[in-house]
Amino acid sequence: MDYQTVPMRSGVRLVQHGTVLSEIRTRPGPTHSVVDVIAATIHATGVGSRVALLGFAGGGLLAPLRAMGGNHRVDAVDLDASGHRLFRKLCRVWAGDVHFERAEVCGWLRRNPRRYDVIVEDLSIPSQDDVVKPAATWRELPPLVYQHLEPDGIAIFNLLPPEDGSWGQGLRQILGGEFAVRIVQFDEYENRLLIVAGQLPTARTLSIRLRSHLKRIRSRLATRIAVRSWSDRSDSAHEVST
Repeated sequence: MDYQTVPMRSGVRLVQHGTVLSEIRTRPGPTHSVVDVIAATIHATGVGSRVALLGFAGGGLLAPLRAMGGNHRVDAVDLDASGHRLFRKLCRVWAGDVHFERAEVCGWLRRNPRRYDVIVEDLSIPSQDDVVKPAATWRELPPLVYQHLEPDGIAIFNLLPPEDGSWGQGLRQILGGEFAVRIVQFDEYENRLLIVAGQLPTARTLSIRLRSHLKRIRSRLATRIAVRSWSDRSDSAHEVST
């Protein structure tokens, strides 16, 4: 993987083209990044204990997840295993139940008979001097994700702007069937979290729950997110909670 390892007091950061791919902490705690909110979403929805993590990098999700008290089993997959090796070196003591496989994500899902309570899509690839989502995120992957969800499970997509620049078109490609949809936007990041499930709390209720979990681990993102619903499949959001 073409990334730099940048030391910090609490661990290391994996940086690619100026973008932090993952923060590998030596102990559980906040990263003050998007993965804190992914961890809070897993807790706020409380659907179960089996998580599939598509795109491991350095396992940055695990530090806030464990800090929030989550003892979830995590099945992780990534084409590159170097981040996982570093994660095991630095985080073995507190990592918990984590199972990693080096594989292409779509093929892994096709071979995998398991269903999950939560599936987190956190893939990215380098593109010139930037980091973007792979094409599979918008086309091939979503149907496979939905097939592997438990009936009451949730899918969380960590999205970057589509290459054509249209969020509406990109979101429509991912959504399928009759799902409840919530979108989390960030003050400091261009990412959007797309949360999809059969049933979800209202945007306002979910916002309150996310902030509560984020405050518990002292993540700075507790005051830097907005949660919206997107139930009409248009590019306009409503039920804003800031």
